Amino acid sequence: MNYQKSRITIHQPSYLLWGLLALAITELIRKFIRPYVWQHDIIDFGLLGCMPSFLYAFGIILGILGLRNWRNRDFVVAVLMSLLGVFYEFAQIFRGPPHTFDVWDVMATLSGGIMAFAFHKLSQSYRRWLWQTQGS
Repeated sequence: MNYQKSRITIHQPSYLLWGLLALAITELIRKFIRPYVWQHDIIDFGLLGCMPSFLYAFGIILGILGLRNWRNRDFVVAVLMSLLGVFYEFAQIFRGPPHTFDVWDVMATLSGGIMAFAFHKLSQSYRRWLWQTQGS
């Protein structure tokens, strides 16, 4: 039998870069900005508490969508990854301290998934429009 070696091809390298940037910003917020803001009692309206959940969902979903051409399954990928993030939030109920369940984190995770999918669809539409105008 002839087996063809599989190559790793990245469908959208820019998605991976956006995803990695979102994850890097998340870690920057978690490790440095959030402790500083909370230590100095700076009012952040709860944004720094849920921003990592939003950016994790956004970054991971964009990264996964960028790995290959999902064709018509991109919506399913975004929904499944968002639900996985929500499941993680609910699992924190049973993990105990220092892990805490927060409804705002659930909402941030879902909105991060929605924003990643919207970014993906807008990017696809723009590329399609660009291809049609350049090809004419």
